[in-house]
Amino acid sequence: MLTAASPTVEYYVQATNGRTFIWSATDLEDLIRQLVERGVYASRILPYGEYEAEQEIQHEQERLQREHIEEIEKGEEAA
Repeated sequence: MLTAASPTVEYYVQATNGRTFIWSATDLEDLIRQLVERGVYASRILPYGEYEAEQEIQHEQERLQREHIEEIEKGEEAA
């Protein structure tokens, strides 16, 4: 049972049906219990901070890829 003193952690949850959630729980065990009680089956669970870090890395990789492609295209136009 949650009380005012119980700290919670936000988790990124990807369900087997493709839906995604940001879900708060006191710990991973509490999260899984809550998910099961609500009939949600998770295929992926991450602390939300880790999920955000993954997203930042992915966006940076995409930006670098675009820049690289633009440089290649500029080189082909100059030739």
